[in-house]
Amino acid sequence: MFSNHNPIFSEPECRFKGLITPQNISTFPTCSRVCAYLIFTKDTEVTEDQLTVALKNMKILIGGLMIFGVPFTHTKFLEPLEEIECDDVGISIVNNAELTDLGMINLKSIDCPGFRFSGNELLTGLSMPSLKNMSYNESVLIETLIVSALPKFCLNPNEARAFAGVRYPSFVQVLVPFCEPKYNEKLCKTPAEGCVELFGKVYIGPDFNMNLMKNIEAIHGNLIINGTSLTNFDDFENLQCIVSLEFTKTTLRIENNLNLVNPWFPKVQKIYSNGKEEIVFNKNAPELLLDPSLCYDYQLLSSEMKEDVPKFNGETCGKKMDWI
Repeated sequence: MFSNHNPIFSEPECRFKGLITPQNISTFPTCSRVCAYLIFTKDTEVTEDQLTVALKNMKILIGGLMIFGVPFTHTKFLEPLEEIECDDVGISIVNNAELTDLGMINLKSIDCPGFRFSGNELLTGLSMPSLKNMSYNESVLIETLIVSALPKFCLNPNEARAFAGVRYPSFVQVLVPFCEPKYNEKLCKTPAEGCVELFGKVYIGPDFNMNLMKNIEAIHGNLIINGTSLTNFDDFENLQCIVSLEFTKTTLRIENNLNLVNPWFPKVQKIYSNGKEEIVFNKNAPELLLDPSLCYDYQLLSSEMKEDVPKFNGETCGKKMDWI
């Protein structure tokens, strides 16, 4: 399961094999980097307090993590974790009926092929406020599922950006809403100087001041560019992702921009939507229809590389040659 190229293999004292039990918990490594596949289930016999002591030094977990049907009310013993690096397994947090707090408040990075969260009846959030990104080996499909039947469950913007914004190839389903954000000088409801992230609908029309978009890195909502005189999207010089968790709205709609000849965002890596129409181009400069690669390039940015995304004047990539 573990890569022999990982430098931790030269430190056998930092490896742990098997399940954590009352008999072996005292032998859990005290290293800051630990190589282990941590599994917690209904049969786990150690307590939260025992695990808090045993795992207190672990900042980087190399291996994998499964939390399945645990009797715990919290997993705050994972609070020291800052990074999780996986080989051929991922992270699974499933069917934990008593769990009310994951407590992974210091987790910044996930480098794993999968993340599955479902059936956690009392959890109202992931409790991962520090999370910045999820990634993995470029040649491997990343699979992510986050679903909850609890109406109060929500994701904060950085969690949604990390999970929904993973690179292609990926299969991502984030089927929960955003939490109501706490706005500040960097997270804004409307474009303004100093904003780095925008929450909600961003409408760019003919008189919009494009200088306000130069520092924007993420849009948590949808972007509409309509009726402008833009010839390119160079002013979106720092935009990296557009993430919409709504089921009814188009994430990116670009229409009636008659001078637009280069509609490519310099740094965007992902456009995610739960809606049927994810990316729509309509009635822009006719030159856009002459470049077949543009449609396929945008398809690679979409949630699951869907065949009907994007749409140019109502047509998909598969039918594009018919209307050039």
